[in-house]
Amino acid sequence: MPKRPMVKRLAPIGVAGKKLPKRIQVGSGWYRVREDMSLVGMQHRGETDYVQRELRISPTCTSEQKAVTLLHEILHVIEAVYLCEDLEERQVKAIAEGLAQALQSAGLYPARLD
Repeated sequence: MPKRPMVKRLAPIGVAGKKLPKRIQVGSGWYRVREDMSLVGMQHRGETDYVQRELRISPTCTSEQKAVTLLHEILHVIEAVYLCEDLEERQVKAIAEGLAQALQSAGLYPARLD
């Protein structure tokens, strides 16, 4: 009988429901994810509130924009939690776009979030 691999397979991230998750965990902290009407008309599609532990996404984003914006805001939390807050906004944007593309091409992340 062949041995089972020691690597635990993770379920695809949000692929089944294709909905914004209600919360995510980074480090030991949990962050609520929600759409926020106060972002409508703003220059940005999302924001992170570190005190309230919330990731906020504009409800006017397309489903495709929500998928990338969620990764973008998660990257900001990772930056803060793991004390590497020296990335510029343009770098976070590029990493989020590239990560979304890579994960989507592997079937691990949805191209759209409703």
